[in-house]
Amino acid sequence: MKKSIIILGITSASMLTTVIAGPSIATVMNKKSLTSEQIVQAEITKINQLELTSFGKNILASEVTNLNIALSILVPNTTLSGIRFSLKLQEPSIVNDAEGSLGVVLVASLDNSIQEKKINVNGFRVNNQNEINAKIDLEIQNELDIINTLITKNLASSTLASNVNDTNINDFINTPVSINGVVFSLKVQLNGANNTTGTLGVVLIGSKSGRSLNKNINVSGFRIFNEVEAVENLLLDILGRISTISTTTLAKTVLPSSVTPQNINQYLILPSIDLATGVTLRLRVGQINSQNDFNGTLPVVLEASRNNITREKNFAVSGFATLSEIVNEVTRMEIQTELNKITGISLTPAAATALPSIVNNANITQYLQIPATSNGVIFSLKTQNPSVFNDVDGQISVILTGTRSNISVEKTFSVQGFNTNSNIINAQITADINKELARIVSIATKPAASSVLPSLVNNQNINEYLNAPNLSNGVSFKLELQSPLIFNDRNGSLTINLVASKSGISSTKSIEVSGFMRRITFEFNQITSLSLRAGSSTVLPTITNDNPNLDSFINVPAISNGVSFSISFPSGISQNNQRGTHDVVLTASQVGQTSLSKTITTTGWLSTAQLFTKLNQTNIPLNETNHYLGQAYDWLFKGPVGRLNFRNLLREHYLKGANTSDTAYTNSINSLIRNDLSVDGLSIQTRNNQRTLVVNFTAPNSITLTEKISHLETGARKGEFELGNFSNLTIASVDTLSQVGLNARPITVVDGLSLVDKQPPYIVNSFSFSNGSTSVQQNSISNSGWIIYANGNNLSISSKIFNDGRDRSILGNTNIKITDLAFGPTNGINYKQNGTSISLFSKEHYGL
Repeated sequence: MKKSIIILGITSASMLTTVIAGPSIATVMNKKSLTSEQIVQAEITKINQLELTSFGKNILASEVTNLNIALSILVPNTTLSGIRFSLKLQEPSIVNDAEGSLGVVLVASLDNSIQEKKINVNGFRVNNQNEINAKIDLEIQNELDIINTLITKNLASSTLASNVNDTNINDFINTPVSINGVVFSLKVQLNGANNTTGTLGVVLIGSKSGRSLNKNINVSGFRIFNEVEAVENLLLDILGRISTISTTTLAKTVLPSSVTPQNINQYLILPSIDLATGVTLRLRVGQINSQNDFNGTLPVVLEASRNNITREKNFAVSGFATLSEIVNEVTRMEIQTELNKITGISLTPAAATALPSIVNNANITQYLQIPATSNGVIFSLKTQNPSVFNDVDGQISVILTGTRSNISVEKTFSVQGFNTNSNIINAQITADINKELARIVSIATKPAASSVLPSLVNNQNINEYLNAPNLSNGVSFKLELQSPLIFNDRNGSLTINLVASKSGISSTKSIEVSGFMRRITFEFNQITSLSLRAGSSTVLPTITNDNPNLDSFINVPAISNGVSFSISFPSGISQNNQRGTHDVVLTASQVGQTSLSKTITTTGWLSTAQLFTKLNQTNIPLNETNHYLGQAYDWLFKGPVGRLNFRNLLREHYLKGANTSDTAYTNSINSLIRNDLSVDGLSIQTRNNQRTLVVNFTAPNSITLTEKISHLETGARKGEFELGNFSNLTIASVDTLSQVGLNARPITVVDGLSLVDKQPPYIVNSFSFSNGSTSVQQNSISNSGWIIYANGNNLSISSKIFNDGRDRSILGNTNIKITDLAFGPTNGINYKQNGTSISLFSKEHYGL
């Protein structure tokens, strides 16, 4: 019986569908054949009355205007066919406030078609509305009182009362027909359904002239609720809506025979239902041994349960693996294993020169190596279809196929290493670059290179010293140092990288560049002065004439970076006693390099002014005085120089024939020339209460001295030449003469000695006050013993000052004391002289 009910329900639904479908099609067809005017006419004809709004029910008909008419009367809705409605008052106006009626015009429009219809609307408030309302309510109530039962329709017996609502109530209960102007309608009472008794509480509403009253009526005849039947129907309904059972992705990997009650949920997906139904679903394997491993199907039973009531539905679920698929899958897995071992495709040598775009299935093996057969799997290569390649980066995508037992598995590889468009272009550019590099065999240096060591060049200053080649055929050049730096400071060479570039491609060539400063030059240039050894500041520069080992006077620079130094005398005059300087030649030497030499003037030696300043002092220790006397002796009185300078001490006052008017060859002159005269030493003593510079001499064959007044001649083998009043010295030089207030007055003395001995002209100096001299200076000079005047390595000693138009003597004087008389008188001889000028010369003057 229950199954029959379900079938009947389905049949009724089908029949209902058929009934509805027929008119729909007919309606569509009719609408296509009607004009707009016909459609509007058909719709407006259907409307014979209009309802009032609550607002309209509470106003007089005379209060309605075209402005508020839509608020007073309900305007029909736009139809499905697009017909729209509007209202307006009739003209002339038809109003009856006594009866509450109003004449209006209903306007219907569709496209360009407009039609109107006059309708009389009732229900407006009347002047005696309360009496009218009471009368209407009584009429409604009388009709309601007559109706005590409502008749159900056929559907009610198969429908639970709880399934009835205000929308579908007319499908189950007959609405009473209108009587005496009272119209009836039905509504469901709130909570009025009782499924246990099959009854439904209904509200019967009676309406007339806008007034409504209602009455509750209990309607029976609805289906009485049966729980078991309801559950069964629910289960069958749920099962009926499930048409298939879906499988998981794992199902494709197992045979149907592998499914068990324990693992069934791994392979089948339980259908989802509304949990609110309280129904539980479960899957189980169907008939044992009915699994079909050949076609991959599995019998499955879907159970639906609630309140210990269960219903089932059988399914044949496909989607499992078949025996052939399993076998093939094993083969595929074994092939895949072999493919997985291959991580890349090797290229043949030809690939390096070929673009990927030329590879096709016909020539692919010319460029790619097919892997060897492994475990029965044979490999082959093919390009993708369409081919996937990139000539820009030399890459192609290929498919490696592994095949065994007619089963194939593919794996895609991206293979790189083919030639590229850029490589082809770059190869030509590289050739252009290398061609330009090949023609460059040297790099020109700038003038500044000769003044810097190679090791001091860096990438920031390299262009200050080297000329990069000019742009040629689109190739530009720049210079870089190698890393690590390759240089040779010894020979002034630097190895650089010449970088040639074109279109972003570069090539480098190593070139050794010479012409930088050599280490020997660098070290040589560092030395601009030489320092004296300790003690050299107290000796005259000319002292080195007797001690050519300059290292004992001057500090020789130490060896530096393999460069050694030595010092030597320069050619010509190198010493200057006046200024206390000594020129030396500094020579730098390095193995394998040409030596470099330059003259350096050393300073700090004892100068003539310093020497005589010391000798002018009376308060220095004797040993210090003797040291400075020794310096003067070595300079002017030692050896051959001393013999010649001693002649100058004698020639003006103590030699016959020494005057310019007497040039005869005399005994005095002859005795000096032929005698092996020597100066034995210098000392400062007190003679005749005067501080006296004493020059001791020896003449083995005696010298002949002539007394100026008596003209008596005396022979002396030994004696002492005295420079009396050797104090308060005025000390000057050619550089400072004007500073002390003097002018030099050189006088050339041409005497018999100079003529016979062929000496250079003998020049002596007397002095005069300079125009700018002060009285203090003049007074100081007049009270001095001697004027000491240095010019280079020569010395003038004078006790003359030219003043008031003539030479005048200052305090200095000369005298000879004979200590070994060879002949002549022993008494009455006076050799003391005033106003003397003497010149003493260095060895260079005499050409020694």
